[in-house]
Amino acid sequence: MFYMEIIGVILMVPGFLAVYLAKYIVEKYRLNEKVVCDFEGELTEEELAMYKLNKAILNIKMTGMIIMLPGLFLFIVGTFMK
Repeated sequence: MFYMEIIGVILMVPGFLAVYLAKYIVEKYRLNEKVVCDFEGELTEEELAMYKLNKAILNIKMTGMIIMLPGLFLFIVGTFMK
C-alpha cells in the first residue's frame, strides 16, 4: 500500500512543521496577545508575558500534533499492510 504511505507523509508534514515552527508562528501573528489568563492579578508583568507566550506556543504545538496524527496512522497502516 505504497499510496497510503505517501498520503500519510503528505498529511504529516504540515503537522511537523507547525510543531517545529510554533514559536515563530506565535511571534509572527502575535498570538500571545490573544491568550486569556484567568489569574492576571497574581502574576507580575514578566511572568504574565511568559505565561501567555508559553500557552500560545503549546496551543500551536497541540494543533500541529492533531494535524499530524491521522497521517501517522495512515503511514503506519500502509507500512504494515505490505
